[in-house]
Amino acid sequence: PSDLSPLAPSPYRELSPLVNSVNRLMERLTERLDREQEFLADAAHELKTPLAVVQINADSLVGSQDPQRIQEAATGLQHGVQRATHTVHQLLALARSSVDREQAELQNMDLVELVRDRLALAAHVAWQRGIEIELVSPETCMLPLHRESMASLIDNLICNAVKYSPDRTRVVVTVATD
Repeated sequence: PSDLSPLAPSPYRELSPLVNSVNRLMERLTERLDREQEFLADAAHELKTPLAVVQINADSLVGSQDPQRIQEAATGLQHGVQRATHTVHQLLALARSSVDREQAELQNMDLVELVRDRLALAAHVAWQRGIEIELVSPETCMLPLHRESMASLIDNLICNAVKYSPDRTRVVVTVATD
């Protein structure tokens, strides 16, 4: 059951199309299983850091009597849990989008409108750090898109831009047609 190697070519001309079809199926199945393994390895790796932060802060809380240290550990726990939760949401969105992408047709959508919506969702986090977000774009940009996949990609880009920009700076998001 675990052997997905291709079948040997059939000496019979009538069976050749069937053998070829089975071999293509096995190849696609092998690729999907490889992607699934890669996804699981990435997911485990992404969750290691926030879980380590949670563990370190939980250990600090156990024997501490210092109110300042307790507050710092509690804050660290909150940040670690938030990061792990964010990572889990991203992984679930990715898993959902890959299933949806295979089943759903592309829809003609306005990329500029989608980017505006996603920027609005990220505005609060940017505002907390004094980061100004600017959108430079045409009025519209109609494209055939898979909404969930594109929203996930935009969210990831914006999140990283805000996360890795210094406080009180500007992040410019540009949509351009070529």
